[in-house]
Amino acid sequence: MTLSCGCRISHSGGRVPEELLNEMFGSEPEASDEGISLLISRKLVKPMNGDVQYLRDSARSTFIISVELAIANTTGART
Repeated sequence: MTLSCGCRISHSGGRVPEELLNEMFGSEPEASDEGISLLISRKLVKPMNGDVQYLRDSARSTFIISVELAIANTTGART
């Protein structure tokens, strides 16, 4: 049994610069602090069957973080 969780972070400011997105979704050895932070975030959620996505339209930019967590079977467990 699993639990799917997600978080959506949106802002109506300017777009995320293309080079920062390339750092996040690539493996740039000389990435900026922001690019490294996004890349690390993405690598942290991967083992949890998760991902970080970036969507943009004319009005806003959105990061979507999703993970899938296993639910432990606690039948007969003592507390």
